[in-house]
Amino acid sequence: NGISSSWDPSRDKLIYENYSIGSYHNKEANKAYLQKIMNLPEDKEKFVIGMVTRIAEQKGFDLVLNSFDVLLSNNRDIQFVLLGSGDTHYIEGLRSLEARHPEQIKLNIGYDATVPNYIYAGVDAFLMPSRFEPCGLGQLIALKYGTIPIVRRTGGLNDTVQKYDLLTKKGNGFSFGDYDANQMKDSILQAYHLFKNNHEDWQKLIQRAMKEDNSIKKSSAHYIDLY
Repeated sequence: NGISSSWDPSRDKLIYENYSIGSYHNKEANKAYLQKIMNLPEDKEKFVIGMVTRIAEQKGFDLVLNSFDVLLSNNRDIQFVLLGSGDTHYIEGLRSLEARHPEQIKLNIGYDATVPNYIYAGVDAFLMPSRFEPCGLGQLIALKYGTIPIVRRTGGLNDTVQKYDLLTKKGNGFSFGDYDANQMKDSILQAYHLFKNNHEDWQKLIQRAMKEDNSIKKSSAHYIDLY
C-alpha cells in the first residue's frame, strides 16, 4: 500500500497549522490545538499518543485495556486520544478507562466524531498494537506527519517501521514482538522516555520519519516493475 498526496502536513487544509521537514517545529501548534479541542491539559511537555482505527480485537484493544491503567497512573504526563468506532465490548471498556483517567484520555467514538488529521498532526506518537495487519495505512500517514509509530511487529507494520535503537540512533519508530500488554507498555515507555529526556534525538527522529517516501506513486512503481 501507499498513501495519496493529500496526506501532506505542508498542504493539509484541515490541520491547525501547516508544517514540513524544514518547519517541523510548527507541529507543536497542532498539538496545542488538539489538546484544546479535546479539553486536555494544554502542555507541550505532555506525551500525547493517538489512535485512529476500527475498534476491534484485531487492532490490539485487549492490550490497551490490560495496560493503560498502570501506564497512565504511573506516568501522569501521558495523554491518549482515540478516534474510532466498532465493537461495543471494547468501547465500554475504553469509556470506563476514560472515566478513571479523565485528564489523560479523550475518546471520539464514531468516525465523524472529530477530524483524523487533527490527531495525525497533533499527537507525538501513533499506536498500532495490531494482532495482525496485512499492510496498514495509519503508520504510513503518521510517519508523513512526523508522528512516531509504536507498533507490533506483524505484517505491514513490520515492513514499514524499523525499531529505534538508542545506541545507533537508527530506526523510525518503536515496536514489540509478542502480542503482550507488558511488551506494548514497555515500547510506549521507551518512546516516552526518549521524548522526555532526549529532545534532540526525538527531533531528529521526527525529521527522519518525515523524509520517508511511502507514497502510492512509489508503491505503484514496484507493481510496474513486477509486471
